[in-house]
Amino acid sequence: MNTREITEFREANYDTGVQAAALMNARVSAIGDCGEDFAITAVLSEDAAEKTVYDLVVDQAAIMSEAGQDFEQTIHRDALCYKFTVTITASDAQSVEAHLALTTSGDGFVNILTASDVEDKCFQGTKCNLDIESFEFDKFEEVKDWSEGVNVFFNAVVFAETSCQGFEATLNAYYQDFEEIAGTTPGTSEFATPLEEHGMYEFTSVAVEAENLQGDYFGELIVSNAEQTADTATARTEASTWNPPCYLYVDTFKENGSSVSLSEDKVALDLQISLSHEGDNACNSMSALVTISHGENVEFMHFLSASDLEAAIEGSFDFTVIVPSNEAAVAMIAFSDDNAADDATDLIDPAYVPESATSCEIQVREFCLTSMEPAEEQGRYIFTFDLTVIAAPICENLEATLDLANAQGEYLGNVSLDHDELIDAIECDCDKQFVVTADAESAYGDFYGQLVVREAASGLVEITDSCVLTKESGK
Repeated sequence: MNTREITEFREANYDTGVQAAALMNARVSAIGDCGEDFAITAVLSEDAAEKTVYDLVVDQAAIMSEAGQDFEQTIHRDALCYKFTVTITASDAQSVEAHLALTTSGDGFVNILTASDVEDKCFQGTKCNLDIESFEFDKFEEVKDWSEGVNVFFNAVVFAETSCQGFEATLNAYYQDFEEIAGTTPGTSEFATPLEEHGMYEFTSVAVEAENLQGDYFGELIVSNAEQTADTATARTEASTWNPPCYLYVDTFKENGSSVSLSEDKVALDLQISLSHEGDNACNSMSALVTISHGENVEFMHFLSASDLEAAIEGSFDFTVIVPSNEAAVAMIAFSDDNAADDATDLIDPAYVPESATSCEIQVREFCLTSMEPAEEQGRYIFTFDLTVIAAPICENLEATLDLANAQGEYLGNVSLDHDELIDAIECDCDKQFVVTADAESAYGDFYGQLVVREAASGLVEITDSCVLTKESGK
């Protein structure tokens, strides 16, 4: 045996992909009648309880040359001691018995049939090296709602050599640019999960809490080791835009009063609406819909205009809705936005409870003389009235008379009308045209009618003059 040597250990280099290796050289020789056939082995083994043994490939010509054979063997990256053993055996040499016979006679040489040698050397391990393999934005998630911050989540994969003896990481979030930190999470390495690949650690959905503002957020990951034996690794993400949800609230939706028509078929509801919204630049398509329904049927629907919506948000919006009284069961408001976390709704249930009148009441909404035309009979004229009268449902056995007069207050004679038709016109709660004939001395001048409606049970008397019709000569 001539030489065997571990010339050097090569450190791994993560950046270039170079692996840790042991570099060795061995040279052997044979002297005397050893024959031509040799068994040569070279082995590198770890000096550990659970050791790895590397059988090296021997080139007989190279290892028995003057320069010897160079070996390169990939090893673990970590600090470890190794044994380099080279053994040569002369397979064709004289047997021990034959050699001993020659030696006894004094004519032989001492035969060395096998030679072996070992070198021990320790690898100090690869120096601490840190690298950020990947770093990217994951998602946004509010801590609670608009009233608290937003969590900005990131994913990352970090490489750290074992010799670093762990590492420290800090995760920062920046708002709009890299000039001001919006939030930070120190001790990020606590969330690291080791991967099967050597030195790789994964971070999944690690959060930084920042102020809940609409705009672009950037991430920054800083990795270092406690002993500061390696350069700090830093990575940043591209911008990710956070659009906070819109939060809508119906602060007030109430009925401030109601009034019922005399016929009790219509009700006027006085409604008040106050609205509010939250979220940084979040509510940009707000709308509010008011409906009044009876059962499954929507009887009234109204979208607030832009100005009405603004009034409801800045203070209150008050308005009156007139609907059939028997259909005003439930009033509802729905406050919406395309970006809303949830629509805001509120109900007034019931919106109106009908109450019947306790006494008879009559209202003459319209009573107007619209035309005067000659009848077939000389000296008689046809008078046409537009008539709208409303009587409370409790009114019974109504009586009515209609007289005609001129501007001088003189009543026209022989007034002819259908009393039953007049009563029907009063009780129908509708617009009617009503025709009366009467005598008149002149076809010209001012004329008007006088309607008298009575209810005997209550003693109610309602007297109303119509509008005046003027007939001019030649027209």
